[in-house]
Order: sequence, then C-alpha cells, then structure tokens
Amino acid sequence: MLDYERLDERQLLQLMQQKDDHLAFSEVYNRFSNFLLAYAYKITQDSSDTQDIVQNIFISLWTNRTKLTIEGPLFNYLIKSVRFGFYKSIRRKDTFSKYEADLQHYLLHEYNAIEEYLVEKELMDRLEKLAEGFPENMGKVFVMTYFQGLSPQNIAQTLRISERTVHNLISQSSKRARLGLGLSIALALIANYNTDNQPITCFYKNNSITDVKI
Repeated sequence: MLDYERLDERQLLQLMQQKDDHLAFSEVYNRFSNFLLAYAYKITQDSSDTQDIVQNIFISLWTNRTKLTIEGPLFNYLIKSVRFGFYKSIRRKDTFSKYEADLQHYLLHEYNAIEEYLVEKELMDRLEKLAEGFPENMGKVFVMTYFQGLSPQNIAQTLRISERTVHNLISQSSKRARLGLGLSIALALIANYNTDNQPITCFYKNNSITDVKI
C-alpha cells in the first residue's frame, strides 16, 4: 500500500489525474488546507469568505483534475488560487468596485514581490530554529540536506556515517519538522525538495505566500 505522506506533490497530482485517487486528493488537502486557510484569512479578515475560498479551491482541484495543466509546484498554484478567489469574492460584493483595477494589479504583481521576501524569512527562520533543537547528527543532516543541498553520499562522507544512517536521519528529522512547524508548512517545504538536492530557498524565490502565523 502506498505511503501517501512520503509522496511529493507531483506524484499526488499524477495519481489524482491518472487514477482518480481519492486518497491522493485527501493527502493534498491534509497537507495544505491549514496553510491556505491561514493565508486566506490574512487577506480577507473574514472567516466565512476564508472557508468559501479554500473549499472552492479544493472542489475545483478535484472536479477539474484531468483538465489541469499546472506548471511548477502545486503549492504555488494553490496559493495563487487563494488570491484569485479573493479577487472574485470582492467583485461579487462590489465592495471595492472603484478600486478594482488597482487592487487587481496589486494582488497579481506588487504583492508577489513583498511576499517573496516575507515567506523566505519567515519559514527559513522557523525551520532553522526548529533544527537547533534536534539531536546533534539529526540537526546536522537536516540542515545539510534541506538548507545546503548536499546529497546523502556527501553528508555521509562529511559526518563519517553510513548513507543508510543519513537516510534514516532525514526521515526522522522530516517527521520532527512536521510536528514542530505544523504539518502543512513543513510538508510544503520538504515536499518541494527535489532529486537534484537543491536547498529549500531555491523553491521559494518566486513563491507567493505571505507572512502567515499558524
């Protein structure tokens, strides 16, 4: 049986699209819904709008799964969907109709530049602080893997431990990160760590998450 928690978002999306896999969809929901809710509330400051926006995003994701062509991380797509949902809700209400053009430009362009710095600083600081509390080798392996982008082989040579031990420590530290930071945030970072061993920061240069406290 598949361990869905260990699959990255590309694999989950593929299972949804090709096999109508409800468990893959549930994992996507569990992985990102809390983060999206916090992010949406930051923008809307309205609990009802927040729930509606996020619910509609996941309904659309499942309903249109076979039609979607998502370039880049699914996480980025979901974040952009929150902003788009917010803009649509404002248009429906006509609350800010005379400011719509300025608001649309801000949401789609200027806001990204602000978020770009905030998300990197917020999440990286929190992960670094969390890693400081890990047992010695576990903390070192976590930092060397997700921050420095070193391969398990290089880490094993540097720390003079076996590659198997490195893989075990990566798994253990990832689980600790999920518990310590919150499942949705930690997985958003760890799931985007690719097979080329790029540091986490590489995946958030063009992201669009605001300074969310969860």
